[in-house]
Formats: sequence, C-alpha cells, structure tokens
Amino acid sequence: MQIYLFGRLTEIAGNAALISDAADTDTLIKKLHTIYPAMAESTYVIAVDKQVVHSNTLLNEHSVVALLPPFSGG
Repeated sequence: MQIYLFGRLTEIAGNAALISDAADTDTLIKKLHTIYPAMAESTYVIAVDKQVVHSNTLLNEHSVVALLPPFSGG
C-alpha cells in the first residue's frame, strides 16, 4: 500500500506514511492518529485509488491512498 500526504500533513509526517497492514481506511486513520497525534486535529479527505471516499473502504497491498487537506488558492 502506498500512502501519500499533502499540505500541512507533510509537515506532520513527511511526504509518505509507512503503514502497510491496514485492512480498511478506518484502521489506517486510527494507526496514523496514534503515530502522528497532530494529524488527528487536522482536516482532510481520503482518496483511495484516485477516488475520494466518504465511508470506510477496504484496502489491499496495491491500494494507493492519499490524504488531502483543504486546498486554497485561485
């Protein structure tokens, strides 16, 4: 599984988080919040394989997960 972080999340954890044993997005987020407590206070959406997900989603070893904070600009 590949996990990519953007925006403020890279300041918290770097460019990519190293977690490979999460069966679903809920488990992944719990693990990330345990490793990086400041992430729990951040706002972001989750994309799995380039699709934003709004509920718990199954993951596998080939999943590409991106944590996307709100973007600003014009």
